[in-house]
Amino acid sequence: MRTLTTMVFILSFGINAWAQPEFNWSRVEASGVVGLIGFGSDYTRHTTVGGAFDVRLVAGLRVGPEFLYHIGAQSGCGCSRTTRDRDMTLSLMTSYDFKPSGRMTSYVTGGGGMLRSNWGQGWRSESFTASVGGGVKIALSKHIFVAPEIRAGWNPVFQGSVRIGYRF
Repeated sequence: MRTLTTMVFILSFGINAWAQPEFNWSRVEASGVVGLIGFGSDYTRHTTVGGAFDVRLVAGLRVGPEFLYHIGAQSGCGCSRTTRDRDMTLSLMTSYDFKPSGRMTSYVTGGGGMLRSNWGQGWRSESFTASVGGGVKIALSKHIFVAPEIRAGWNPVFQGSVRIGYRF
């Protein structure tokens, strides 16, 4: 009888362990972004701030919009007075979170969207933007994380940023 009880106990413990989800990924994440970016062949440096929101579809696959506002020095517009270059990007981003290792989770990301440039005195342009890159999410608590990230692409050419996010 003791052997049967021990076997039932071991099997029930194993079934419980098997029934648990392998990872505890949150369904929704929202994050604020701050960083530096560079545009075009002259690599004009801009400061960027913005936000992102994404939803987990399956396992580590996430999809969501990202809005970034870029402020930089005036370049290439032919304006006579000094003004600030203001650009905005709205992109649909896809990312994949790899298996968590303790408090850190590495990820890759990529996406595309629209870039709108405003160079003072009414001069504006719109173009396509795309980027790919990756980073590491570092959990500060169950819900809050910090994620340094590096990307390369087209408009902007490079981006280095830090995300501060909340997992719902």
